[in-house]
Amino acid sequence: MVSEPESPPRPVGDRSTIEGTIEVGIQLLEQRRYVELIRELAPPDDVAELESDDDLEQVARSLSGEKAQLLLDIFVALRGRVPEISEDGTEATFDVSDFPDAPDDSLTLKRVGVRWYIAN
Repeated sequence: MVSEPESPPRPVGDRSTIEGTIEVGIQLLEQRRYVELIRELAPPDDVAELESDDDLEQVARSLSGEKAQLLLDIFVALRGRVPEISEDGTEATFDVSDFPDAPDDSLTLKRVGVRWYIAN
């Protein structure tokens, strides 16, 4: 009898908090679960568009390697940092200018409903 492969464990982190969202990102990056990373941390509308265009796997493949390591390094560095919160409380922006290879000087998380997502 062939047994079903075990599903990877669900990432642990409270997605309703900024800190929990960062922890989920770290776990998924460390486990190289890039498709799940995109599903968890990209805004829902972006994920739906990627899935409808069958581009999710391709985007996940393009994230692997140096880009994934850079994002992991940034997320680890964000532990304990205090972001700038927008007036309405829906955006949290971290200064990541100390990462010269980052595409932007900041990383912004946006709250959609009760969960936080990467906005840039």
